[in-house]
Amino acid sequence: MSAGFPRDPHLERFVELFNAGQWWESHEALEPLWLATEGPRRELYRGLIQAAAAMVHWSRGNRHGVAVLGAKARQRLERFLPAADGLDLERFLTDLRGCLEGGGPPPRISSAGRTR
Repeated sequence: MSAGFPRDPHLERFVELFNAGQWWESHEALEPLWLATEGPRRELYRGLIQAAAAMVHWSRGNRHGVAVLGAKARQRLERFLPAADGLDLERFLTDLRGCLEGGGPPPRISSAGRTR
């Protein structure tokens, strides 16, 4: 993984799989970290998992699943803007919305220069 990305192996694997378009697998890779985390970071990981699930629904043409999970993901991730755990959430959420609502390309997760 490139410099600037988080060190946790579950989160690193999530980013790799998500950016490769393997959204279900990325969801599965992050779930152990989400389940083991307490406090505000748990919501961050839940939001990322929901974004991956929204992309699974997007790939299957399930508009209802896209709308529900996309909204939940955005609601959770917006709390951490502009960045957290080495991830540029501001750009990611913009690209996610563009994909799910506007027909743009699938979003990618990139590293951020400054994180919370």
